[in-house]
Amino acid sequence: MFLNTHKTLAALSLLALVSACSSPVVISLPERPKEPGPVLPATQPFPSAVNAALPEGIPASAVKVQDGCYFYRFGDDIRPVSFDGTNPICPEA
Repeated sequence: MFLNTHKTLAALSLLALVSACSSPVVISLPERPKEPGPVLPATQPFPSAVNAALPEGIPASAVKVQDGCYFYRFGDDIRPVSFDGTNPICPEA
């Protein structure tokens, strides 16, 4: 009985020593999405693509910039200045 206890104790000691010397396990976490920047008034003159895509009747004062992309305020909505209605024009990006 002493022999089995001695072998078990030796095995556990060896396991503790090996695990203490091993390098830590590093788990990569997915990158957090970048927080959007502030919405700022756009300075004029606008790039030609922005002028071409800006809907008729939207004043230049309604145009805003966020992270280099152009948007405009329409009532309570913020809409992208775009050719397809969804993807904003981002000439600086």
